[in-house]
Amino acid sequence: VQSSLVGSSLLGHDGKGIASGAASMQVHGLVGAAASAASGSGSAALRTSSRLLASHKYVSVMATIKQDVKADEEANNSAAWGATPMQEDGAAAAAAPAAAPNTATDSIVTTCNALSQEIDSVIVDLHTYLKHKYSSRFPELASLVPSPVDYAKVVKLVGNSTNLTSINFDNILPPATVMVVSVTAAGENATQPLPEDTLASIKEACDVCLRLDADKAAILAFVQAHMAGVAPNLSAIVGTEVASKLMGAAGGLLALSRIPACNIQVLGAKKRSLAGFSNAGAAVKAHQGFIAEAPAVLGVPPHLRPRIFRLVASKCALAARLDALGGKSRGTGEQGRAMAEEIASKAIKFEEGGPQATIKPLPIPDAGEQKKSRRGGRRFAKQKERLAMSEMAKQANRLAFSVDHAEEEVIEGDESLGLGMLGKERESGRLRLQARASQMKLSAKAQKKLKGREARNNTPLSGAASGLASSLTFTPVQGIELIAGTTIPGQRDQSDGTKTYFKS
Repeated sequence: VQSSLVGSSLLGHDGKGIASGAASMQVHGLVGAAASAASGSGSAALRTSSRLLASHKYVSVMATIKQDVKADEEANNSAAWGATPMQEDGAAAAAAPAAAPNTATDSIVTTCNALSQEIDSVIVDLHTYLKHKYSSRFPELASLVPSPVDYAKVVKLVGNSTNLTSINFDNILPPATVMVVSVTAAGENATQPLPEDTLASIKEACDVCLRLDADKAAILAFVQAHMAGVAPNLSAIVGTEVASKLMGAAGGLLALSRIPACNIQVLGAKKRSLAGFSNAGAAVKAHQGFIAEAPAVLGVPPHLRPRIFRLVASKCALAARLDALGGKSRGTGEQGRAMAEEIASKAIKFEEGGPQATIKPLPIPDAGEQKKSRRGGRRFAKQKERLAMSEMAKQANRLAFSVDHAEEEVIEGDESLGLGMLGKERESGRLRLQARASQMKLSAKAQKKLKGREARNNTPLSGAASGLASSLTFTPVQGIELIAGTTIPGQRDQSDGTKTYFKS
């Protein structure tokens, strides 16, 4: 296909565009179906899809893609047979554009990416329409099948059917999701079937959704085939397939260059759909998009993929800016290949890891080493003696061997305490403990204070009577007799002070 033909068909420079009759007839049926469904139901989504299918840009792009695919097939066939296809006109054969390699420009790829964005928007609108219409028949299906395209496939197959076990979902849903959908649909038998006209409009919307998805895949394949000339540096890092997906999700190379690396990581991320206790969606990693499919990420061990994933995303941001704004300086992808080699070298370095920690054996206790100096002093000696283990505790911790009877135990509540060798020394049956004199010495100040306290305790107070003194006496006449004229030591005589010289 000539580049001028491709450009005029995509961009519409001639005002009308160039589209093949086969492509126009191929799209015309879907346009009519979507238009009839839109007129019958009044849905804005169906009207939008009909306008997109009938638009000049859509028809011209799909016609160009079909011609490009046909030219590639003819080139492959001619290469397989070793001869160029015969041309009826010699002048046309001399200037056969189909044999020349296709050269895609930035404008062509930008138009394809913009069209893929429009297709995604229309698919989302159709998905909303299908959920609204089919919820009266199977309300839980939208939560079990979150993908819009898979939802359209399931709705088209199920329809008003009540027995889902006879329907083959192998190519659409995973086995765990198929089981959950079948069990859930069995409980929805009480719901009323959809009317025929509503079911017909739903199936037509499903057909339009599936056709748009197929056309989007063809557009991405077309962009992928020409990515080496549009974004050589980006393609050198992640490959042409992933590069085309990134450009399609971002809306073009210029839009991709404006996205930071942290957001490029999640372009194309999928949602997990866990059905009950099933782990069918466990393979879907959170916050990982199209970059996770790059060979640079898949070629490293799983435990290193998060680090390489972030590294590739940062390099993709640089390569996209270089391809979009670099002009002639982007070259043929030398800088992109240099970045890819840097990623590979860092992956090898990450696999090697850091230096392994040497296992040091424990030193032999007291092997050729001097005894460590311990702290001394009076206060440390007092503390050591106060916290030292008593002889009773040593005997309780001692275990006797070669004895016939078991160890004696003392039960306290729900706990038992073994007595060890307490009371078993020499089989005497008595507890033998030695009283150990304290070796602590008092300071001079403490000794003086203690001596003063003892002197005060030994000296009787003035006027204090002895405990053995008494004023009574035992006589053989009266028994107990009070001695007259005697005073108790320490008591004052009552006659003191009254006796005078003249008193007898």
